[in-house]
Amino acid sequence: MLRSVQGTVEQNVAAMVTVLLKSAGEVAPLRSHLESLTQRVSQLQEAYDKVCRKNEAFQNDVLAGSILETAVDAAGDAACKAKQFVERRSMIADFRAKAATDDGSYPLFT
Repeated sequence: MLRSVQGTVEQNVAAMVTVLLKSAGEVAPLRSHLESLTQRVSQLQEAYDKVCRKNEAFQNDVLAGSILETAVDAAGDAACKAKQFVERRSMIADFRAKAATDDGSYPLFT
């Protein structure tokens, strides 16, 4: 069962990566997908905490728990990095918009 769950998670991640790569030229859809990804991974982590980390029977299955915990933690780290990327891109976009309307004081951005 754990392998099928892990396989499904990997397929979903691969599908999301494919979508993100296809949208790489368009910032707005990419941002939307990254925000959606970070939200879904956050939900995944919450569900994992409720169902697995606090479940004594699951914790007794050391190998299964270890494999799934590693996968969930890695997904959480990736989502955190994606969220930071989106936040940095938003700050850059805001700065560029401000600079473009600032009486030409930043000609690099016009």
